[in-house]
Amino acid sequence: MLAHSPPFPLVIDHVDQSRPITAEDEEQIMLALQHPDRVRRIRLLVPTQNLQKFIAAMDKEFPILEYLHIGPLTYNNTGFVVPEILQAPHLRHLVLLNFAFTLGSQLFTTAAGLITLSLNDIPPSAYIHPGDLLRCISHITQLQTLGVSFQSPLPDHDIERQILDVPITSRVTLPSLRWFGFKGASAYLETLLSRITAPVLEKLQVDFFN
Repeated sequence: MLAHSPPFPLVIDHVDQSRPITAEDEEQIMLALQHPDRVRRIRLLVPTQNLQKFIAAMDKEFPILEYLHIGPLTYNNTGFVVPEILQAPHLRHLVLLNFAFTLGSQLFTTAAGLITLSLNDIPPSAYIHPGDLLRCISHITQLQTLGVSFQSPLPDHDIERQILDVPITSRVTLPSLRWFGFKGASAYLETLLSRITAPVLEKLQVDFFN
């Protein structure tokens, strides 16, 4: 059907947890991912085995993709990895659940126009050094919403020791940031806030462990 239809933009959406994904659903999603030049929006919350297949099929450039929200129904301690070649130069909204953060990922380096960046439930094995996170967002000057949350806390003294081992000297200005949400250790948050300038920030939402 797609081969003979007009080149309308495609929307991939499966987040209804009350309706299990079927073999037909999976086939249709995989077929849509074979047309990356037409995919404008992807929203997937599916079982791990299905998500792994979809992630592997996304290792390419999506030239018109504007919205990407993906994650598993059940989180694990290792997390998923963003495909190395995945690029989306027109991406505006990015929400990753239970993913390992990769600083050199082309998805982050090419999506300079992001308005929303949410890295949720980062697994323990994929801890992000605050300096790496700051470097990632330093070029995203249009960012309006930033969310960072960890599955479990790293002790404050471990974070403080890592910052001493790898000092952070840069500061980041986010002139459009209006909402910042964080869940993790207080030392991590203090490190971020002391190095971020956000002149129009309207809301700060913080959730500490324990």
